[in-house]
Amino acid sequence: MQGPLADAGLQRINISLDTLDPVKYAVITRRGDINDVLRGIQAAVVAGLRPIKINCVVHKSSREEDAQSVAVFCRENGLEVRYIRRMNLENGEFGIVEGGSGGDCRECNRLRLTADGMIKPCLFNDLEFSVRELGPEEAIRRAVSNKPACGTSSNHRAFYNVGG
Repeated sequence: MQGPLADAGLQRINISLDTLDPVKYAVITRRGDINDVLRGIQAAVVAGLRPIKINCVVHKSSREEDAQSVAVFCRENGLEVRYIRRMNLENGEFGIVEGGSGGDCRECNRLRLTADGMIKPCLFNDLEFSVRELGPEEAIRRAVSNKPACGTSSNHRAFYNVGG
């Protein structure tokens, strides 16, 4: 049993998980339930998505207590963990992803879909295109064709607003 996303061609997935503490998780996600994300991870495993990458935002380093508990969880469940240092989008402060790639604008080919349906061609830029207004194909087309060579700052959204 794969499920609709895998059946549609989804092969891999990145999931944000900054802590395993239910109270901290609710605070970080503004009332989220840790059990929802844990069920989502299990569903991705059952669907056969590979690799399943867990993105863990840290304040300063992967040696922080919450980051270490996420690392143990990932090892026990055959998941890849990547640590992303909290970024200040307004000041253009970028951190290299530990356990992954990123941080070189010249090589960046990423787009970001926000929870409110906007496609951003760059974290460090205020450009975004509405999937709801333009449709998915046109929003992606515009995001790709308007992707800046190098971002500088974003004053429209905070880091947590774009999935960090």
